[in-house]
Amino acid sequence: LNFIEQAATTLHDDDILEALFKLKIDQLKETSKTNYLHYIQALENLGKIEAAIEVIEKNHLDQQDSVFLEKLTSLHALLGNVEKQKQPQQQLLAEKGHSKELALAITQNYVAQNDNQSIYQTLSRVQNHISNSDLNFWHKFGHASWVTGHESDANKA
Repeated sequence: LNFIEQAATTLHDDDILEALFKLKIDQLKETSKTNYLHYIQALENLGKIEAAIEVIEKNHLDQQDSVFLEKLTSLHALLGNVEKQKQPQQQLLAEKGHSKELALAITQNYVAQNDNQSIYQTLSRVQNHISNSDLNFWHKFGHASWVTGHESDANKA
């Protein structure tokens, strides 16, 4: 099977990779993180986004490792499922702590929906870990604070 995997990878044959990793996972019970990631990537490359999401959710992979949460978020983004991105993104933010980059990425979904309260809540979670010189962050946080009625945070920003 390793030779087939190497050949299919070299040839970028995602149909074979999908079948191979499905076999490894379902029949041979080789349910490693790596096998799941390769299987999900093959499905994604083939445009089978819903199937890739189903693999993650059915096997509760999003509860085992943050890499699957990130993948679930990106798959929902490919489908334009903004609402379905929210829960895994918030879970990622809770797990990864105070990542400004993640918080700003999450708020992009809320901007598209004009959901200022969610923007404020997300940025508020990381504000204490942001440098005072980060004008981009403070501008966004100040705006979100102001439009949601959090005047003290708006003044701070």
